[in-house]
Amino acid sequence: MKDKILGLVLLLCSLSVLAEGTAQSIFSSQRSQVYQIRVIDIASADKFSIGSGFLVSPQGHIATNFHVVSSYVHEPDKYKLELVNEQGDSQPIKLLAIDVIHDLAITQAEGMQGQGLQLSPQLLKNGDRIFSMGNPHDLGMTVIEGTYNGFVQHVRHQQILFSGSLNAGMSGGPAFNAAGQVIGVNVSTGGEQISFLVPVTFLATLLQQAKSAQLEEGFEKVIGDALLADQEKFYSEMTDKAVEREKLEEYSVPVNLADSLKCWGHTEDNDKTLYIGIHQHCRSEDRIFVSNQLYAGHFSYNYEWMETDQLNTLQFYNAVEQRFNHAKLASSYDEEEVSNFSCHSDRLDIQGQHWKVSSCLRAYLKYPGLYDASFVMASLEHKDKALVVKVGATTISKANAAKLMNYMMENVQWKP
Repeated sequence: MKDKILGLVLLLCSLSVLAEGTAQSIFSSQRSQVYQIRVIDIASADKFSIGSGFLVSPQGHIATNFHVVSSYVHEPDKYKLELVNEQGDSQPIKLLAIDVIHDLAITQAEGMQGQGLQLSPQLLKNGDRIFSMGNPHDLGMTVIEGTYNGFVQHVRHQQILFSGSLNAGMSGGPAFNAAGQVIGVNVSTGGEQISFLVPVTFLATLLQQAKSAQLEEGFEKVIGDALLADQEKFYSEMTDKAVEREKLEEYSVPVNLADSLKCWGHTEDNDKTLYIGIHQHCRSEDRIFVSNQLYAGHFSYNYEWMETDQLNTLQFYNAVEQRFNHAKLASSYDEEEVSNFSCHSDRLDIQGQHWKVSSCLRAYLKYPGLYDASFVMASLEHKDKALVVKVGATTISKANAAKLMNYMMENVQWKP
């Protein structure tokens, strides 16, 4: 028994030494092709924000995150971009291409040396060691060792789950397999030892675009087109697929609207409200970074069944009225990004049931054709029970907002 324990200890020690050697090898061999990316405030000539990037071609193409360079994208007259190499030398870089959906960007620097880091789309196995590089908090280039845990579940846009501690400033840096090939791009952290990487396949696609195409219109148009295409795919798939329903007390409601949604439930039954409330909440976890003032891609739907044997008709109606409010849409609170909401309310007969319905829209001022949409409906058929339905969507077209509202009105059915 002692021999087995000793053998296990020696094995763990040898694996630790091997991993340490791999991290050292990757750092020393790849360090010269990983850089700090700086957004420089032109007026003060000092850095406004920082990130990381890495060489991906002999032509000087440097990969990073979109959010690293986003300040420059939105205000090119106020900021400029530069990179800093391992010797501390800086030089200007030019932005060539962006992918706002997957948070990627390709820049280019003149006179770069090297072939560029090798991109490897080959899938790893859960538990494989991976190594992330970047410049955290402007402290200097760092290598972080962690574990590959496959793709994140229940998201619209594919990401790798990395058990390692990414920190501010490492965004846009490369993540390597044990052979020193790039398998992902640092993008964000979710807490202690939970971080996320953009799969390298999306970077390879964007790199080809940067090499083969010229930007004919501004980046604002590129962002708007990407957001329009993304929402069209998401909502078309949702409303076109076969409807799944579940019984919620006396109603049948559509469920499992998209695989990327997470759902929760709870029941309220206390002496203060004097009614029972059964809640189902489903929402997307995705947030597409557009700017510090604007996030896109949120979707949620909520069902609430209300029933009482203690409130009279007027009291119960007032209770329903208090729950008749729109979902909170945290896309932006900046008046330069979105207009005020325009709302319309009515009482409708839907499949033989009386409902109060309200819908609201507000437009994106920089991205024509995109809106935030909110919809709420409450049944008025009974004196002591009601169903409240709420739907919220950011970055959606007006046509898809109307389609989504009709989808709910057609598929919420009374089945006592």
